[in-house]
Amino acid sequence: MLLDLTIPLDSKTPIYPGDPQVIIDQGAFLDKDQFVMHKLALGTHTGTHIDAPMHMLKGGKTLDEMPLETFFGKGVCIDVSANYSIDTLEKYTIEKNDIVLLYTGWEEKRNTSEYFEKFPPISVAVCNYLIEKGVKLIGTDSPSADDIPFTSHKLLLQNNILIIEALINIKQLIGKKFTITALPLRLALDGSPIRVIADVL
Repeated sequence: MLLDLTIPLDSKTPIYPGDPQVIIDQGAFLDKDQFVMHKLALGTHTGTHIDAPMHMLKGGKTLDEMPLETFFGKGVCIDVSANYSIDTLEKYTIEKNDIVLLYTGWEEKRNTSEYFEKFPPISVAVCNYLIEKGVKLIGTDSPSADDIPFTSHKLLLQNNILIIEALINIKQLIGKKFTITALPLRLALDGSPIRVIADVL
């Protein structure tokens, strides 16, 4: 079974405060031009997206410099909605090169004014635990891994662990075996909107 973990991108997509709004303009029309085309303008961290090291680190790698293997792999979904701590993570089997998704329950606030306020950050302790485990991607259903001064962001990205933010539907993966495909655009930039698909085994 395939499960889409991606927020739809349109003019109503929630935008992190201060980020560019999504702008979609139609540039060609079927009746007039015999084809349809749109112009799309948006920030690289819009909707469900991935952070590359360049996002927070001077001289950090861009997305196109990451190996393709980064974006595919076995997934583990961890329910941290009741207790966001190492004790919770230790109850799950996490192996080297896993893609770890952290379910906080925050996705349920996506269409409310609270979504970008006081979201649950990934703690430094959790980051260090997952770095020691050798995971290659971390995803969360909150809009960001943490806030200023972005200590957790920097810690993960320094270890070439990319971060997927603003996932949806990951509650359905708790306790399941699945693989993840998480493909960004091939950009020499700091991040990209991303399509994330879980293949439940």
